[in-house]
Amino acid sequence: MERMKSSVWIPLTVALAAVPALFLAQQCRAGYESPRYMVELREGRFEVRNYPAMTVARVPMQEGGMGGMNGSFGRLFRFIQGGNAASQKIPMTAPVLIERNPAPKQETMDFILPEAVVRKGVPTPRDPEMKIVPLAAGRYASLRFGGGRTAENERKALERLRAELNRRGLRPEGSPVFAYYDPPMIPTFLRRNEVLLRLGAKP
Repeated sequence: MERMKSSVWIPLTVALAAVPALFLAQQCRAGYESPRYMVELREGRFEVRNYPAMTVARVPMQEGGMGGMNGSFGRLFRFIQGGNAASQKIPMTAPVLIERNPAPKQETMDFILPEAVVRKGVPTPRDPEMKIVPLAAGRYASLRFGGGRTAENERKALERLRAELNRRGLRPEGSPVFAYYDPPMIPTFLRRNEVLLRLGAKP
C-alpha cells in the first residue's frame, strides 16, 4: 500500500512543481515582442510560415562552439542596454536567432529589433563588429523542439526538419536558423526552441 501511495505522489509532486515554471515561461514570452508571422501550414510541431520584413542587430558568433553563445549574447545585450551612439535602451525581443553555417566563423547571432525602434531609427552600435541588418520578408519551414541549447539537440532537430521537407517535396534555401525564445531560468523541458529553413515562394 505504501508503495502505491509513493507511485501516485511522485508524478503528482512533479506536476505541481511544473506549474510555477510554466507560468514563468508564459509570462516571459508575453513580455517580449515577437515577429507577427502568418501560418500557412501546421502539422504537429512542423509549420510553414510567412514572415514580414524585419531588422536585426547582428554579431559574429564567438569561437568556442555552443559555449560561444554567451559571449555573443552579451555583446547584443550591451547594445540594447545603451551601448549605442544614442545611449538608448531598447526593449528585449524574442526569439534570439542563431544562423548556423558550415564555416564556423560565418555563424551569427541576431536580436530582432522592435518595430517602433526601427520606425524611429536604429541607433548606431558602439561595437565595431555589430551590424544592423534588414531581413526581407520570406517563407520559412519551422520545427519546434525542446531541451537545452546543445549541438546534439540542434543536430537532431535539423535532421527532423529536413526529413519533413523531403516528405513534402519542399526544397530549403540557405543555412538553418535556430530560434530560442526563453531565458536560462526556464526549465529545459518547458523551453520553446525552433529550427527554421527558408523556402522558395509558394508556386
